[in-house]
Amino acid sequence: MWEFYRAWKERKRYQAEQYRLASRTLREALDIEDDDREGYLLLGQEQKEFTESEQETMQRQAYHFWKSNPHGRGVIRVLEKFVLGRGMKFNAQDENKMVQQWWDEFARDNSLQRSQKEIFLHTLRDGECFIRYFVDKETGRTRIRFIDPQEVYDPENRHSQGIETDPDDVITPINYYRSRDGKLKEVIPAEEIQHIKILVDSNVKRGLSFLYVIMPLLKKYEQWLNDRIVLNKIRSAVAIIRRVSGAPAQVSDIVKQHSANSSGRQRALQPGTIITVSEGVEYQMLSPNLQAQDVQYDGRNILLAITAATGLAEYMVSGDASNANYSSTMISESPSVREFEDWQNFFEEEFKIMFRKVVQAGIEYGLIPAESTRTILVSNEQGEMVEKEMKVPTNTECEIVFPPLVHRNLKEESEAMLIHQKMGIVSHKTLAGKFGYDYEEELKKMQSEAHQPDEAEPEVEEEDSD
Repeated sequence: MWEFYRAWKERKRYQAEQYRLASRTLREALDIEDDDREGYLLLGQEQKEFTESEQETMQRQAYHFWKSNPHGRGVIRVLEKFVLGRGMKFNAQDENKMVQQWWDEFARDNSLQRSQKEIFLHTLRDGECFIRYFVDKETGRTRIRFIDPQEVYDPENRHSQGIETDPDDVITPINYYRSRDGKLKEVIPAEEIQHIKILVDSNVKRGLSFLYVIMPLLKKYEQWLNDRIVLNKIRSAVAIIRRVSGAPAQVSDIVKQHSANSSGRQRALQPGTIITVSEGVEYQMLSPNLQAQDVQYDGRNILLAITAATGLAEYMVSGDASNANYSSTMISESPSVREFEDWQNFFEEEFKIMFRKVVQAGIEYGLIPAESTRTILVSNEQGEMVEKEMKVPTNTECEIVFPPLVHRNLKEESEAMLIHQKMGIVSHKTLAGKFGYDYEEELKKMQSEAHQPDEAEPEVEEEDSD
């Protein structure tokens, strides 16, 4: 019995070895990559923070997928369209109109409507964005410029990742080292830099690209598409078999007649070709019978993995909504809407930092008063609520209004907001922002329309009834 068991085990081991040998031979013949992780960053072991070379490699690969991969670019573009839309609106919280005017001048001088999207792109694609502030010493006006993340490093390796931090607190930066071609260009104080980083802990110096987790999936899907193209070419290939009957000498003569040249190479048939055959010649057309219908599901499974990693709905990644109906779309959009809101909250805080920096620069150069007034309601001796102005430091905070995400049923949403307004829990300004209107601009237009005279109705001449 033991002899039988040993023989059976040896036979199974031999079969397994033959299978591995055949599999390796097939992969080599079809030129299939054995390491499906090729194409994105490989780490020897899991670690919290990349080395400088790994950080650079990750960002270069992320840029490659954003530049050349349609789904890599599509993911970031979808997020940008839903999170930022047509751009954010900034409303100063201080009652002094000079604060809002100062910010509007900064936004105009720096093309902030376009810079918003560039900041969003840099942050998600590279995992971080370095914004440098320049304040004109004569006018006090602020300009912003972007620093390439790959220029932030210390060539002398005194400070990791090119960021000098407090020895007792890695979260607090002191200086940023900007270098190029292995040479230190300048040391920039931390107050001149706004460093936005994502998807890492607060004690990690550099950010992680939003595309990092899906880069291997994007690579697999690209390979899957190429394999599908090859498969379709094989399926559409037709082999022609010519059967010739007769004596050997007759067969040789017939072959020469049907040959394209003296070398014996056969001419490929073009669409619409008419074949005329002589007696004793028969053509038979064969096509490969490949049973590979199930491979279509492999591509969809890869896209589903991308949707799970990004938090987007499937049709937002694939660009195909043909299989979705109204109910399923509403359900699949719910996690995506939460994803968009989360990114809005994140960037809201970053742009509020920018607002404070710009307004504070105006105060320091005396272009905005350091003190302002705030109107509050107080009770007088008769118990009536009256307005009272009090001196306060100029408020450097702002309210940021994002464009509406998705309006599925505008009528129901409008009715709900109208109820909130009647309850006294929402202002006209907030209500206008919810539906994407600029309240100040709409107010000016309505006032302008109110002062315009009504167009007189054209007089109709009565015809004489003779």
